Amino acid sequence: MLNLVKRTITEEDLTYINYFETLFGSEVLSFHKDPERNLIVYVLKPGEARRIVLFRKKLLDKLKRLLKKNVLLLEYNPDLEQFILNIFFQIKVKKVSIENGKNGYRITVYVDPLQKGKAIGRDARNIKLAKEILSAYHNVESLVIV
Repeated sequence: MLNLVKRTITEEDLTYINYFETLFGSEVLSFHKDPERNLIVYVLKPGEARRIVLFRKKLLDKLKRLLKKNVLLLEYNPDLEQFILNIFFQIKVKKVSIENGKNGYRITVYVDPLQKGKAIGRDARNIKLAKEILSAYHNVESLVIV
């Protein structure tokens, strides 16, 4: 159920995307911001984030300094479950349950109880950002961390 949602992209957003694509030669599939954490998330093709982190780390650090932002790279995967695991790569995910709801997928992510707070984030920031990213590609009715 691929959904590529249309979003308004500002001139500033285009600048951030252009810097990234120029420095790394990688296409940005989608771009997300979390102003509260001064964070920019770039969603890339499979294999691209790993390549950049392994072989272009200094350039990535340069981008962070240039933009004065924290930068997170995520790899898109057409398999929804794998994409969810990519989004929660810093969390020990035990299981992902995906059900069809009336208005899209109902996703439940089961995590290590010790990491549940980190997965949810302060004021549910991590959940909101994860749902925004997932919703750019799929119809997501709900996203719950258990």
